[in-house]
Amino acid sequence: MGFRELQRRCELMSSSVLSTRLGELTGARVLTLHDDAYHLTRLGEDLMGALGPLTAWSRRWAEEMRTETAGDEQAGDAES
Repeated sequence: MGFRELQRRCELMSSSVLSTRLGELTGARVLTLHDDAYHLTRLGEDLMGALGPLTAWSRRWAEEMRTETAGDEQAGDAES
């Protein structure tokens, strides 16, 4: 994926920050730049595989927090 496409997908990130992060990931051998497109290296693919379970856990945690917060708000409404 090229820089412009990444910039479009990361719309809240400035181009300078994106450029810095891509440089850091390339330097860490997580990404490689070839033909004006960034690609995951083998290490990057391994990292994505390792982050998968953490991503799944974080989604479950966030849902539980939303449910708990909604329950707290409903309890507060009942007390008023």
